[in-house]
Amino acid sequence: MLTVTMLPVAAMTGCSGGSSSGNNISGSTPAVSGFAESAASDSNTDDTTANDSAAEVSKETYKDPEYTLGTTVDSGECGEDAEWELDENGLLVISGSGEMSDYGNVTNQSPWYKYFNDIKTIIVLNGITRLGDCAFYGLTYLTSVTIPNSVTDIGEWTFRSCPDLTSITIPDGVTSIGDFVFYGCQSLTNVIIPSSVTSIEKSAFEHCIGLTSITIPDSVTSIGEKAFIQCEGLTSITIPDGVTSIGEYAFSSCTGLVNVTLPDSLTGIGQRAFIGCTALTSITVPDSVTSIGESVFYGCTNLTNATLPNGITSIRKGMFKECTNLTSIRIPDGVTSIEDYAFWGCTNLTKVAMPDSVTIIRDWTFYQCENLTIQGKSGSYAESYAKKRGVPFTAQ
Repeated sequence: MLTVTMLPVAAMTGCSGGSSSGNNISGSTPAVSGFAESAASDSNTDDTTANDSAAEVSKETYKDPEYTLGTTVDSGECGEDAEWELDENGLLVISGSGEMSDYGNVTNQSPWYKYFNDIKTIIVLNGITRLGDCAFYGLTYLTSVTIPNSVTDIGEWTFRSCPDLTSITIPDGVTSIGDFVFYGCQSLTNVIIPSSVTSIEKSAFEHCIGLTSITIPDSVTSIGEKAFIQCEGLTSITIPDGVTSIGEYAFSSCTGLVNVTLPDSLTGIGQRAFIGCTALTSITVPDSVTSIGESVFYGCTNLTNATLPNGITSIRKGMFKECTNLTSIRIPDGVTSIEDYAFWGCTNLTKVAMPDSVTIIRDWTFYQCENLTIQGKSGSYAESYAKKRGVPFTAQ
């Protein structure tokens, strides 16, 4: 189950909210629990009248096109067999069957977007199978969403930029958390992803600055680029067995992240995946990993211990740049090159143990590492590099 809250609308390509000021709807916000109960009801109500304390919603009521003025503010179609209705209290109900329509750019906004300042609660009734792209994008005061188990797909950007959204449940059956779905959920504190999900896509939880905990199921095999970038409240993450790749910038700027556990199933980590994780103190990359991108741990200023896998052949550009608390590291056997800026600005780095497999060390690799001693075999390339650069060398 998710607990979700979102951030202000950002100007980007794709699902753009435009600059509409919205229409005003008078009336108080009904209790969310009352909505859920009435949505589950099978009552055959012929007369659709306003309830003074809560809006009564059922499939039959919603399908009835005759809504009493004052209760229904607007309504229409949102898919081949899907309909929507908005009442005076800011309740938006999606009913019918099958997929909702996709929405996107300024000329193709959702039909309820003009009420973006008024919609507070959304109930999707059973029978809907897909939430459309950008369907609920930019609903400024949306606080609660109910999604039935019939939904198996949530489109891209669906809940992006809903700054007051506080809770949502992702139903079992959903297989992917798509691009930008929960982008900017700044009050989101806890996420449980169902075991049906196999991938978390690009920027799915980007800038969820209040997120402190997330449970990723074993069913997930990939974490996309920027999936959790700028989740500043996230303190610990365990990547489950089964995940084979972590995309670039996936956990970038997660400034509260202290602990990361990586699985033996992992084979690749994209560039800058953990850049700017300033609270991270230790990282162990399993031997299953054969590819680590550039600047992966750049700016992890509290990192004191890093264990690298034996399967890599290169320390990529900027890998530990400005890791100012890193004091020592062992370069794995099999590494042949250490690229520019790999340890740039590691001002407390005192010891690097190098294998004799290393044959290339770039000019700017150890810039500003003024207290460094290189350890290696006598007669190795590491020794010749140290002598050339005036770096102390200790033969192992």
